[in-house]
Amino acid sequence: MLLALDLFYLHKIIKMKKLLYITTTTIAILFIGCSSNEGQINPITDGYDRKSMLVNIADNIIIPSYNNLDNKILDLKTSTDIFSQNITTDNLYDLRDKWLKAYTAWQRVEMFNIGKSEEIFYIRKMNTYPTDVPRIEANIESNSYDLVNQSNNYDAQGFPALDYMLYGLNGDSMLVLDKYTSNNGYKYMSYLADLVLNIQQNTNLIKEYWNSNRDAFVNSDGNTATSSLNLLTNDFIYYYEKGLRANKIGIPAGRFSSSILPNKVEAYFRKDVSKKLALEAINACHNFFIGKAFSSDQTGESLRTYINYIDKNNTLSNNIISKLETAREKIETLNNNFVEQIETNNMEMLYTYDAVQEVVIELKTEMLFSLNISVDYIDADGD
Repeated sequence: MLLALDLFYLHKIIKMKKLLYITTTTIAILFIGCSSNEGQINPITDGYDRKSMLVNIADNIIIPSYNNLDNKILDLKTSTDIFSQNITTDNLYDLRDKWLKAYTAWQRVEMFNIGKSEEIFYIRKMNTYPTDVPRIEANIESNSYDLVNQSNNYDAQGFPALDYMLYGLNGDSMLVLDKYTSNNGYKYMSYLADLVLNIQQNTNLIKEYWNSNRDAFVNSDGNTATSSLNLLTNDFIYYYEKGLRANKIGIPAGRFSSSILPNKVEAYFRKDVSKKLALEAINACHNFFIGKAFSSDQTGESLRTYINYIDKNNTLSNNIISKLETAREKIETLNNNFVEQIETNNMEMLYTYDAVQEVVIELKTEMLFSLNISVDYIDADGD
């Protein structure tokens, strides 16, 4: 079975071939004729102002979410520097707190795997779990590793690797400090610092990308396989289906295997924040769908308003919102610690998976059909 985020790698390969998935309506235009603009195909339009929607998403959701993540990572970097200079229990606790706040902020941006993010495999570098403990230990021992270019280090970096470095060393979160004060402590500290620096540098690249490419993003308002909204909508659905539904719930609960896999829970070494991260993720998906601004309760043009423009009865958008709320309520009922939940009452995890899956059906079939957007990835888990 693929590792939880190996599905993302498959997705990237498939996305390079996304022109194979042009809508049948677009194909039909090829036979009708070309426009007078040097033979280019006239874009299909339903009259909806896609650009206004892209402006709201970029200015009020994506860019503020990355700015927030960047700020939280800066705090994480500061705490790491303090800890490296003064290895105390209090400084370790502060570092753990900053890690969790940054990891929580991460949940707001993971769905936006577009542009620079896709180019540098940002998602895989930031949140591939379960993290590869033997690989991390080998990197630390050798004191020689490449976190930028070597794909075999994707699962030895990012937030899951920090989870291990802050909670998993010595197999006991209370003994972590001993590793940093041991004879080889400087190696562990060096790796910890490099992990945080790499997270910061990669996030800066994405933040700079959005600052530089915001206008190009909002101006790409057509309906083609490579238009902004088509790419973004597919990445949103892919994240919800794989990053949230499968990775956070289905895979650990054994939905795709013959047995439960609690070691594949997000934040496995901290454990008791797995529900917190899942709730943050589904809230981010809900807010994106309704066009809710990151820093206020204001809502703007969004997938919901686009669907309502097509479906005057608002039936589809109401169904999606209702099922998102049901899925969130099911997550709320789970143990804060998903490992304990899986090991003591896994049926509740599977019921939660089913509730989350109900939204996939609405997004991937009904919504895409309504908006005339084609799926640009292949489902790899057989559901």
